[in-house]
Amino acid sequence: MSGYGLASDDSGNILFVTGNSDYSGTTYDGVSNIQESVVKVSTDLTTVLDLFTPRNQATLDQTDADFGSGGALVLPDQPGSIPHMAVAVGKVGNLFLMDEDKLGGYSTKTNNVLGTYSVGNCWCGPSYFVDPSDGLGRVVTSGGHAVQVYKVQTSPAAALIKLSTTPIAAGIQFAGFFTSISSNGTASTILWALSRPTGTSGNPIFLYAFNPETLVGSSMQQLFRGQAGSWPNTGGNANLVPVVANGEVFVASHAQLKIFGIKPARKK
Repeated sequence: MSGYGLASDDSGNILFVTGNSDYSGTTYDGVSNIQESVVKVSTDLTTVLDLFTPRNQATLDQTDADFGSGGALVLPDQPGSIPHMAVAVGKVGNLFLMDEDKLGGYSTKTNNVLGTYSVGNCWCGPSYFVDPSDGLGRVVTSGGHAVQVYKVQTSPAAALIKLSTTPIAAGIQFAGFFTSISSNGTASTILWALSRPTGTSGNPIFLYAFNPETLVGSSMQQLFRGQAGSWPNTGGNANLVPVVANGEVFVASHAQLKIFGIKPARKK
């Protein structure tokens, strides 16, 4: 899952996403070989409780197009008839919105999910915040070389509504990157994004800060951009996540840790 963490629902069940199994594309059985799938297991990890497998799982296996290159995000409880939702996206770039209580199983004919959205190839993981303007959730995706923000619609039907698309520096590794959210409750939300190495001298990575409430055209207002370290190994993905704690943003890259915070005012 490109370093994205496991997810857990209200009952303590664990969700994760699997990748390739066999280039023949013939070994999936949905019981003991559950490749290319979102899988929910019991709290003691002994029982598969539910799963969602894209209908083209055989092709994903055959072409090394892992669904498991991105992680699963379990959304906080939502209003409406489907309170428990989850999202996941992989190398192909299809973001699936699922009913976490009934993930969708496997069908060769259709994907039994709430919605499918093209977000760009993803070695990445989604994030989430609640917008103070309407009290509704927002799912943040980071496939390709752009941050996309979707509103979680719960009525009349569950769906994701795209609100903005904001490019960041294109990296020289596989597409996708990681984001984090900071806020004061639901106010003063800042969306942080960390680019992959850019391929210029020293292979730097950059930390971005965006205001999701203010748009410039279809893009979010950029609040900050600064070099946050480097990653010299261009042959392997730099799956780095900006971490927010105690009013600061921490970025660990190659042989260094950079800490970003509010610049103190100069004394007169």
